[in-house]
Amino acid sequence: MIKAIIFDMGGVMLQNKVEAVYQRLAEILNIDFEELKKLQKQYKNEMLSGKISAQEFADILKNNFKLDIDVLEKWREAYYQVMPINNELLELVDKLKKKYKVAIISNVPEL
Repeated sequence: MIKAIIFDMGGVMLQNKVEAVYQRLAEILNIDFEELKKLQKQYKNEMLSGKISAQEFADILKNNFKLDIDVLEKWREAYYQVMPINNELLELVDKLKKKYKVAIISNVPEL
């Protein structure tokens, strides 16, 4: 008997790939996407494991690219612009939660 249903956030509830966020962030910050991607890959495991926070990574970007801007806020902006919620699935979750325990999990940084 099914008692609970678990959904993943990235690529399931949110309909895009994280690389699109970094592409948009590079555009917003007017920085080289390939350089940003290198830094993201360098710190990816530390972010996913919680060893560094989104703010710490934003500070790394700020220092590396010599930016005078709130990088974390721009990162959020990029995230919201390119990561649409799967509303159809969200409606299904609403129906399912009447009968089952429903959870959404993710391994993305706390951003």
